[in-house]
Amino acid sequence: YWIHGGTSDLKNYYNSYNKLLISLTFDEIVALHDDYAHSKTFFKKSIKSKCIDYMLFDRSMKLLQNIHIIPNPIPQQIICCSTDLSERENVIITTGRLDPIKGYLYLIEAFKLAKPNLPGWKLKILGDGEQRFELESMVKSLDLEDDVLLPGAKVNVQLDLEKSKVFVSSSLEEGMPMSIIEAMGAGLATISTRTIGGEYLLENGKYGYLVPRENSASLALGLIELCSNEQK
Repeated sequence: YWIHGGTSDLKNYYNSYNKLLISLTFDEIVALHDDYAHSKTFFKKSIKSKCIDYMLFDRSMKLLQNIHIIPNPIPQQIICCSTDLSERENVIITTGRLDPIKGYLYLIEAFKLAKPNLPGWKLKILGDGEQRFELESMVKSLDLEDDVLLPGAKVNVQLDLEKSKVFVSSSLEEGMPMSIIEAMGAGLATISTRTIGGEYLLENGKYGYLVPRENSASLALGLIELCSNEQK
């Protein structure tokens, strides 16, 4: 049984009945990383509020002791990418479905704000989805049609990563994003919003820039800083 979704606030994704189902059906849980303190607290409260039979509650609490951490892997071919940043194009890249949860409206606005300080830079958004028309309309309204590229989804993003200098994740929620893992593995300078996954992978800013979510101005400043010094 597989659940996909954000982890910073489970109440936004799964209600307490899901917890009851899990506790009744499964003996162990596999998670992508160990930042589940909030999840554990919510799990306990939600089950306790719904349980009449405390035997069920005890089983649920035991389940919380059987959580195993297996981080997302990185494809070997991505790790082998060793193109020097100085040989790459002035491209800021991001990958993911075109969905409001990815925060692309904030990203495009941020790029517009940063553009006067980033001559010759382009923004490439790889992916497809329900928000395509809205994003294309925004790009047009901001007169960014020559600078913001929406080429669609690709099965293999390795070549695009190898050609780019900076990776950005503007998501509102992320658990353990493969996009950031692949970008870091390919040697890109990385900036991310402060999601659970972004903070975890960048170790609270040690390996890349972190900016507030839903804040185009802060993201723009981060892009300017990072694009001015991709090796930082």
